[in-house]
Amino acid sequence: MLATAAVPASSQRTSSDSGPRPALFWAVNAATAMLSGWAQGLRAGAPVHRAAIGGLVGGTLMYAGQRLIGTGKPGLRVAGLETVAAGASVTRNIALGSGSLSDLTFVVFPFYIRVRPRGEDWLSVRLSAAALFSAIHAGIEYHTPPDLRESLLTGAPVFAVEGPTLECLSPLCTVRVVGRHQFGAIAHATGGDACLCHETIHLAQDIRDALLYAVPAGDLLLEHCGAPGRFLSRFIAVDGFLPLMFLNAGIDGGRIDPGCRGGGGFYECEANALAQRR
Repeated sequence: MLATAAVPASSQRTSSDSGPRPALFWAVNAATAMLSGWAQGLRAGAPVHRAAIGGLVGGTLMYAGQRLIGTGKPGLRVAGLETVAAGASVTRNIALGSGSLSDLTFVVFPFYIRVRPRGEDWLSVRLSAAALFSAIHAGIEYHTPPDLRESLLTGAPVFAVEGPTLECLSPLCTVRVVGRHQFGAIAHATGGDACLCHETIHLAQDIRDALLYAVPAGDLLLEHCGAPGRFLSRFIAVDGFLPLMFLNAGIDGGRIDPGCRGGGGFYECEANALAQRR
């Protein structure tokens, strides 16, 4: 649980800026998926070429899910997030040599919903420790419960805060913002679909990071804790190790592509590229 306390937040700046070439982020999705598939396949003794195939297929699905969210249509937010989740699952399945749809994990924060159609235990639900921490933290920080309608449309806790902007107190954010995300949760001050579109792309980044890296790493940790750890892993996902989120803190988006402006990190660069500005 200590790992969740260090989960950083990213924010959307009040000033609008154009993003870089979106095709760059298809390559990012494919590359991160390949690396995850290779790591999981290596542990299972699977051939390396499966990780490459899984990364291409899964990465393309994750990119497609982000683009669905980027249309800005509220009804497509959940569909986009679950497409990203399916892409991460397909990456793992192909890399391990199982059926591409044999083991799927969907995400409705703060829960992971695992579906194995051909297994005896075909449905299981686990609580995300990191997302639970973020939701509680946001509720306490902004003194408000989640907005039920927007939370249902998004598939994650969404906190509507009175006022034109939010005060961003994170060390990674030193400006006032109209929207902010922490792992698995959103706070916003505008009520606008454009803001929620941008922040939901950040949730898609969370899902990519969690399903490709954090959840497998947490499960491996619990496995090495013996019987108590294995029992705990049936109900809780220890998902505070988020390498892509940590890398985001040290990457200047402007160095990725000249189209990234405003000094945002990698996550901001990607969200601005994939959200269709109106």
